[in-house]
Amino acid sequence: MQTHADVVEAFGGQTKIARALGLPVRRTSHWKERGIPLKYWFKLQETEQARERGITALMLASLAINATGERP
Repeated sequence: MQTHADVVEAFGGQTKIARALGLPVRRTSHWKERGIPLKYWFKLQETEQARERGITALMLASLAINATGERP
């Protein structure tokens, strides 16, 4: 995975990542463009879907740094 958009797609899209996190879809609607907010990284890594795909908070941080050149 190269971007947070890839992570969203690995979950099957915005609706499925929202469902996995117990969030309304509107909360995840811009994550492909803006990135996954830091406050959800640890909760996301605890989901079964993330464990199956090797998605961790460290990976999300690395993707964020690569996208912006700055630490989140």
